[in-house]
Amino acid sequence: MKVDKKEMLNLGDIVAGEDKNFSRRELAEVIQARLEEIFDFINGELKQIGKYAKLPGGVVLYGGGANLPDIVELARDKLKLPARIAHPQFNGLIETDPSFVNVVGAIQ
Repeated sequence: MKVDKKEMLNLGDIVAGEDKNFSRRELAEVIQARLEEIFDFINGELKQIGKYAKLPGGVVLYGGGANLPDIVELARDKLKLPARIAHPQFNGLIETDPSFVNVVGAIQ
C-alpha cells in the first residue's frame, strides 16, 4: 500500500456538516481489506466450479472501483490470474475510464 501515513482527510470535504479528520492510510487499509474479502469470495466461487486460478483469459475489472490504485496487482495476487482494466470502445473511440463500461454496453 503506497499511501502517506501523515496525509489527512476531512470528512467535511465529502459530507456536509461532518468535521472528522482521519488519515488517508486508515482509509486505504479499510478499502484494501474489503477488496481482499471480495477477491476471497470470488476465489471460493471459482473453487466450487473447479476453475480456481484456471481462467486463461483472466479477469477484467470495470466500474468506478477499477480506478483504485494498485487494484490490478491486488487482483492478480489474490486471484492468481491475469487481470486488466476494461476500456470500453464505442464507434471506434476508446474510453479510458472503466466507469463507463456499463453505459457503453447499454448503448450498443
